[in-house]
This record gives sequence, C-alpha cells and structure tokens, in this order.
Amino acid sequence: MSSIMPTMFRESRPRARKVYYCDECGALIPIGLRYWTAFGVWDGEPSTWRTHAHCAAFRSRYNDHLTSVKGYSAEECAPFGFVNYCVQEGSEDAEWAKRWARLKAWTHKRYGGALS
Repeated sequence: MSSIMPTMFRESRPRARKVYYCDECGALIPIGLRYWTAFGVWDGEPSTWRTHAHCAAFRSRYNDHLTSVKGYSAEECAPFGFVNYCVQEGSEDAEWAKRWARLKAWTHKRYGGALS
C-alpha cells in the first residue's frame, strides 16, 4: 500500500458471519457482531481491513487529533491497521497511548484473541 489514494475504495458495516480478527487491536470479531470493513485497491493490489467499530472510531479520533492539534498532514496519520504501532511506537502523546491500551485491554477481555 504505497499510494495514498486507492483506485477503488469501499466501506461497509456488516454483521460478522464468521470469526475475524480486528486489524487494529488483534482481538476477535465474533459471529453476529457488527464491524467496520474497508476494501481498496492500492497500486493494483487489493486489500481488506476489518476492525471493531470502536477501534475504527478510535483511529478516526486519533487522526483528527494529529491533524487538528499536532498539525500533521493526512499522509502522516495512522493508516488502516496501524493504530497499534502509531500510538505505542510513534506517539509523542502519552495520553493517547494510555487510551489505546485501555480500549485494547477491554476489547481483548470482552472478545478474546491474542494481545498484539
């Protein structure tokens, strides 16, 4: 995924018909749970991301924080599936790292899955 703009992009909020893993926190997305998914084609390569709705909301709020408070450009924000890395490894804001750790711990406790 080297290009910023995909040649095709689609978002949806389906209900899980099988078990998936969240591409943000790594916890399970159980059957029957409504989740956020995005499909896109970057540089000719198709990719799909599946995340809990609350993990997608966290990513959105974090990216809003980066652009409005920190002055980052959209290219510098956390891409799909990289909140875990960006908040823990690249964050200068300890409060966001704490928020992500709490949300991730709650999600893993509720749905299970290996902590990433």
